[in-house]
Amino acid sequence: MNLPLGKQLRRTLRRWCDTSQELHLGRPIQLPGPDYAPVMHRWWDGDASEHYWLEVTDRPDIGADLNAPQFDDSGRRRWSYDLMSEAEDGDVVYHYSKHEKAIIGHSIIRGLPWEDLIVWGAKGTSAREHNVQPYVRPGYRRALQHFTNLAPPVGLTRVQDMEERVLALRAYLEEQFGEPVYFPFNPHGNDGLRPTQGYCLKFPAELVGLLGLPEVEPIPEVLDAAGTPPPPSSSAQSQPTGGVDYREADEDVAVSTAEPMQPDPALVERALASHRRTQNVLAKELRSRGLAPLSPATGDRDWDIAWIAGDTFYVCEVKSLSDTNEERQLRLALGQVSRYRQAAAASHPNVVAVIATAREPRDGTWSKLLADLDILLVWPSAWDRLWGGSSPSHMAPISPSTLR
Repeated sequence: MNLPLGKQLRRTLRRWCDTSQELHLGRPIQLPGPDYAPVMHRWWDGDASEHYWLEVTDRPDIGADLNAPQFDDSGRRRWSYDLMSEAEDGDVVYHYSKHEKAIIGHSIIRGLPWEDLIVWGAKGTSAREHNVQPYVRPGYRRALQHFTNLAPPVGLTRVQDMEERVLALRAYLEEQFGEPVYFPFNPHGNDGLRPTQGYCLKFPAELVGLLGLPEVEPIPEVLDAAGTPPPPSSSAQSQPTGGVDYREADEDVAVSTAEPMQPDPALVERALASHRRTQNVLAKELRSRGLAPLSPATGDRDWDIAWIAGDTFYVCEVKSLSDTNEERQLRLALGQVSRYRQAAAASHPNVVAVIATAREPRDGTWSKLLADLDILLVWPSAWDRLWGGSSPSHMAPISPSTLR
């Protein structure tokens, strides 16, 4: 099957990297030693239907992003860490929750991986025996969009009930393509099938249908002739609803020190602890006033947080600020939230665009500029600018021009 030129180029680069050095964000880095086992068995190459992956995790903020260490505690590369970087932009990742013992949702993988600091503690037998605790270490991140809960989730019991057919599929893949196939489920003694030990696993397309999961199509970040990203498509998906219940951002594991730059400023920004903290504080403020914070639903633009007060839909972009990036961050937020407001206007009669920053901008002219453009600028010590002196559950749309 013919692949787009971009995918062909990336896969050619990967094969070159496998035999010489790793390539991340355009920068070669040294491999850890001569015992590195570099070759990834990409049995899915050339098959456009093989765009599914599985995250196995106990993290509380499933759907926020993907992240894994560069090396394990012995300084070696792990295939289940490296496999996270194999997914293409627009591919689909299902999320398996160790707490719920179920596949609870799916997301779209957006953009390329980038190097970052992450908080990670291995969960395998060896790590438990040596009491390895989570700590900050070099890693990689992948951004996610369009997180969608599965209702109901696909529990491990369903996988175990179909053990014979699941293992037959694994055997077929291994016979056709050779080993390993990075299969997501394997027998575990008398306990039957369990998720394969590892973080990121390959989820065969045929297994999607076998388990009754929604067959979500990939959503590459390309525009059509009208300049509109293609909407998510799935037999189980509906039209955008203007938001779903808010998903709390996990501030404890968001230790990113990366400046918002490559590969996409907005994607890196959302991994910053200050961004997640500001977003959560705003959500708490909304709840204290009887308003329900929202996260994007499948098919919505990728805004950070929104809420409805009266007949008005508020759509908000959150930004961390530093003395060196303030101008760039606010310019970026201006473009993003303007686009979100335009899209939301198709579903809501009254829309207010909001930019929430981690602190008050040093440059006071931004408040006047944004007010002239009917965009609210707020920060934690100035949340009252949102309410305009009215009870939020009955307030009329605020005119940002009154806050110049």
